Amino acid sequence: KEFYSALSQIKGIRVIPSQANYFMCEVTGNLTSHELCTKLFENDRCLIKDLSGKKGFDNGQYIRIAINSRKDNAVLCAALKKALEK
Repeated sequence: KEFYSALSQIKGIRVIPSQANYFMCEVTGNLTSHELCTKLFENDRCLIKDLSGKKGFDNGQYIRIAINSRKDNAVLCAALKKALEK
């Protein structure tokens, strides 16, 4: 719940509720899902899954984010905010 709440406050993504150990998010900001994944890895060494090439996601930009430790989740949230702020 804590991680979902933190992700939901980030402008540029829409978090889809989940019962699994990950969240699927729609990228609604100025980046594509591929651009966001690349930027996060290159700038902050955060690895998330780009779903744009998966069947069924043809009409949108989606990513999958795994739930990790509180520390790792905080690092990822900070990196997402930074990547999406422009």
